[in-house]
Amino acid sequence: MYNSYYAVIFAGINTNNNTFEQVGKEIRSRLTLSQPGCSVKILTIYPYDDSVSGDTFADALQVVKNAYDLCGSTVKRMADEVIKNYTGEDLIFFTGYSGGGIAATKTAEKLSKMNFKPVSKIIRVGSPVLTIGKPLYGKTVDLMISGDPVVQLEIPRFFKNFRPYQCVLKDLNVTRHIHSCYFKEDLKDSIGKSNLTKTVDKILKFVKN
Repeated sequence: MYNSYYAVIFAGINTNNNTFEQVGKEIRSRLTLSQPGCSVKILTIYPYDDSVSGDTFADALQVVKNAYDLCGSTVKRMADEVIKNYTGEDLIFFTGYSGGGIAATKTAEKLSKMNFKPVSKIIRVGSPVLTIGKPLYGKTVDLMISGDPVVQLEIPRFFKNFRPYQCVLKDLNVTRHIHSCYFKEDLKDSIGKSNLTKTVDKILKFVKN
């Protein structure tokens, strides 16, 4: 167990600013509930500036485009923001949703070149399979809903050909737009537990292992 956590959350494409903060609040809530007394710092990053399309397949194509268009200056800016907000927490972990999983991976790679404290875990949720180098293998997990078209995309990279472990989220309630269901607060089971809580619980399970 750690006394302090630094959770960096990367929003996906078509995610308007200030609309993804509920994920950080849930991460803080679940961590402090399971480990009273720990401190949790949350940083939410919006890597992309896209309008909301609402079309899952259009979003899937946009994810692939962003995977190759996410420029070095953007990655450097995100890495600098992570460093600026770090205040000595014991454990650092990244969570990225959809295209945010790509941003999380590339930011972690950039930080390793800047000799920053290593990122302990990268949890990519509903993200395409962006291959990684060996240093991040074992640290990265892809959480997915079966049938999500975005997670069926694979984005290979030269000299970074490791595919992270994939975990299917089987107990989430899903609607026709599967890709948007991971963090829904209004999709609940018979006992009132939301998709948001279930997904965050699974994230923290991998963070603590």
